[in-house]
Amino acid sequence: MDVARVLSFDVPSSSMISQEMSLIPAGDVDEEIETRELIADPYPEQEEEPLEKCFEPYFFMELDSIDAAYQFYNLYGFKTGFSIRRAQQYHSLKGDKKATSQRFVCSKAGLSKRQKKENGVVGNSPNKTPQKVISFTRTNCKASISICLQLNGKWSVTIFNKEHNHELVESPSKKRYFKSHMHIRDDKKECISILSNQNVAPAKIFEAIVEKEGGRHNVLFSKKFLSNEISKENRKLVGVDVKKALEYFKTLQAKDPDFFFEVEPDDNQTVKNIFWIDGRSRRSYQVFGDVLVFDTTYNTNRYYMPCSPFIGLNHHWISIFFGCALIRSEGADTFKWLFQTFLKAMNGKHPKAIITDQDPAMRAAIVDVFPNTKHRCCQWHIMRKARDKLRVLYNRNKELEVDLQTCINLSLTIEEFEKGWEDILQKYNLQDNHHLDLMFRTRHRWVPVYFRDTFFADMSTSQRSESANAVLKIWTDSHTSIYKFVMQFNKMVEGVFAKEDEEDFRSCTAQPQLWSFSPIEVEACWVYTRKIYSLFKDLFRQSTRYDIREIEKDALYEAERIYDPTNPNWKILSYQVRVNKANSEVSCNCRGFEFQGLLCSHSLMVMMNLRMHLHPRYVLPRYCKEANQGLKKFHQSDMGSIEALQSDADRYAQLRMKAMKIVDDFWKPFEMYTIVSTKLEKWHNELDEIAKSMQFDTSVEHVGASIVKQPLQSDEAVEEINYQDPPQSQCKGKRRLGRFKHPIEKKLRTCRICHLKVGHNARSCPQRFSKEELKVGLESTSVETRS
Repeated sequence: MDVARVLSFDVPSSSMISQEMSLIPAGDVDEEIETRELIADPYPEQEEEPLEKCFEPYFFMELDSIDAAYQFYNLYGFKTGFSIRRAQQYHSLKGDKKATSQRFVCSKAGLSKRQKKENGVVGNSPNKTPQKVISFTRTNCKASISICLQLNGKWSVTIFNKEHNHELVESPSKKRYFKSHMHIRDDKKECISILSNQNVAPAKIFEAIVEKEGGRHNVLFSKKFLSNEISKENRKLVGVDVKKALEYFKTLQAKDPDFFFEVEPDDNQTVKNIFWIDGRSRRSYQVFGDVLVFDTTYNTNRYYMPCSPFIGLNHHWISIFFGCALIRSEGADTFKWLFQTFLKAMNGKHPKAIITDQDPAMRAAIVDVFPNTKHRCCQWHIMRKARDKLRVLYNRNKELEVDLQTCINLSLTIEEFEKGWEDILQKYNLQDNHHLDLMFRTRHRWVPVYFRDTFFADMSTSQRSESANAVLKIWTDSHTSIYKFVMQFNKMVEGVFAKEDEEDFRSCTAQPQLWSFSPIEVEACWVYTRKIYSLFKDLFRQSTRYDIREIEKDALYEAERIYDPTNPNWKILSYQVRVNKANSEVSCNCRGFEFQGLLCSHSLMVMMNLRMHLHPRYVLPRYCKEANQGLKKFHQSDMGSIEALQSDADRYAQLRMKAMKIVDDFWKPFEMYTIVSTKLEKWHNELDEIAKSMQFDTSVEHVGASIVKQPLQSDEAVEEINYQDPPQSQCKGKRRLGRFKHPIEKKLRTCRICHLKVGHNARSCPQRFSKEELKVGLESTSVETRS
C-alpha cells in the first residue's frame, strides 16, 4: 500500500469517536466492536491492507501538525482501550523558539506526587493527620509516542512504545469515560450555551442531551465534564467582565437610541456603581412613573453587589422595571448618586410617591434628591418586626394584635388614629413599651392614614419589589457575572413588555362580561383595561354591602355596612360621601379614589342611587386601554428643545433617524433611488460649503470620535478608560464565612463505619484499609479510651 496515500489523508478527529459511539446499539454496548466496523475507510477501493493498520503508529510516519498527531494517537488509544495526555515538548534555541519535538504518553504514565511521597503505600501514616482516601490511577506505564519536526515542515514519529503495564479497556461503553476521549461537538456546545444562558443547571442540561441523543451510551462526556466546560466558559469573563457588559450596553444602544446607562468608578478606575435602563422603560415612565417601589436584593452576582431595581405599575396591574443598578455599598452617597442618575435618565421627572424599607441611608438620599416625593416605608416589614418584638404580649393578650390592626388600617383621620392608639396603650397598660413608642414616633412614615391623600396605586408594602427580586434570583445566583446578569435582566424586561403587549391585545379584542347593566359599569368596561375593570367590578359588587342614608339633601350621604350574620368578624363601618351633582363631583372620607385611583364602593353606591354617570375626572389615563399609546421617544419629539440637543449623540441620533426615514421610504423604486441619490449629493455639497464658511470641523475623524466615545453622556468615559472589575462588595447581604476553628475546638464526629469518636470520619476510617491497619487503629482507640 502506498505510504504517501496513508499519510496524506485527514487525521480522524474526536468527532469521529462521537460518530463511532452513536452507532453502538443500546442493548449491546458492552460488546467489543471493531473499529473497522464503525469508521468508514477513506479509500474503500484499496483492499490490500486492513484499515486498523492505518490507525497504528509506526516509525517515520508523517503527520501534518502536533494537533493532528494528538488526534491520531487519541483515536488509536480509543481503539486500543487507553487514554492519552501530552507530555514533554521541546523548543528551538533560536529566537523564534519554535516547537521541535512533542511526546504523548498513556494517561497512566508516571506516578502522582502523593504516590511518590508515600512510596506507593496506601493508607494513613501513624503520626499524621488522616487524609482523604483516593484512588491512584497511574501505574508508571511506559507506552508513548514521540514526534519530531522535519525539514519539510512535517512531523515524523521517532519513538513508539505500544506496551502497557495495565489492563486495557475493551468495552466501548467504558472507553467513553477516558478523559481524552470525552468530547463535546460544536452543535452540542451551542445547545449547552443557550441552556446555560437561561440559567439551567448543568445536571438538567446533561439529562436533556441524553434524552435527545437516545441514551447515555450515545453521549461522549460525563456530567462533571459538562459542568467543567460551563465553568471554563464563565471563567473567560474574569478580568473583562465589566468591559463585556459595557460592550453589550453599547450594542443595545445602537439598536435603541433611548437606551441609557452610566458608570461611576472609584479612584482606581474600578467600577463602583452601574445603572442602566432601556428606551421603552424610559418612555413608560412618562405615564406610569407616578409611584415607585425601590428595594435592594443580594446574592445575584459573583461580586455580591446589591441589585437595586426601580419597580412601577402599569395599566394592567403588572410590575414593570424602570431601570436597575448594581451598587458596591449601601451608603447615603451611593443612593444619592443612584437617584440623581435615575432623574437624569428620566429627563428630571420626579415620582410623586415612593415605597422603600426603613433604611436610613435611603431615607436621607430621598429627602435630598426627591424633596417633593411622598416617601413611605413598607408597612409589612414594620408589622412583621412588631410581631417579633411583641410576641409575648400577643400570646398574653389575644385581642391586642386585632386591636392594633384595626387602629392602623381602619382609621379614617389622623385624630382617630392617635386616639385609638392611646386607648390601646391604656387598655393593655403598655405606656412604657419601648417598641410601641418607637412605632408611634415614626407613624408618619408608615401608618396608612398619613398617605390617604396621595396616589400609591393601592400599595402599602414593597411586595412587588420582593416578588421581582424572587424572579430575578431564578435567572441569577451568587456566581453570575455582571455581563451575564445584565443579559438576564434584559430578558426579564423583555418578558414583562411581552406580557404587556399580550394584555393590550386581549383588552382591545376581548369584551369582559358585565356584572350588571348599570351605566357606570358599562362605561368603565369600555375605558379600562381587563385587569383594571376586574378590580372596578369587585368594588362595584362590594357597593351592594352598604345602605345609603341622606344626611344633607343632595349633598352629604352616609354609607353604612349591612349586618352580615354569617361573618363572625363583622363590625359596624360607616363612611360619609359628599356629592355635587351639578358638577358630577363625589368625594368619600375613606379617600379610596385618591389612594387607589378607582372610585370606592361607598361612592359607587351613592352614584347609583342618584343615577349619576362615570365622569372622566374619575378615570385616570394610566388605567385606560390607550395609556401607553403615542408615547414620545426621547430621540424624536423631545429633541426639539435646546436642552435635549446639547449632546452630540442626541443630535447625531435625530439626524440619523431623519436620513434613515428617507432611505426607508424611497430606496425601492429605481427612479426614486436615482433622484434621492442626486439630491443627497447636492445637499451634502451645499452643507459642506456652509460648514466651511462658518468654520465648522466636519472631518470624519471628529464626527466618528464624538459618536463612538459618547453615544450618551456616560460612554465617553467608557471608551477612554479601561474599567476594572469590582472587588467583592462588603454589603450587609453578603454571606459571612464563619471563623476558622482549630481541630481541637471542633466537636469530634462519630464515624459511620466504626461508630467511634476518635478524630476521623468515614473517608479516613481504618476499616477501609487492610486488616493489619484495622487492628492498629482499634488498639490506638482503646488506649485513647482508657486514658
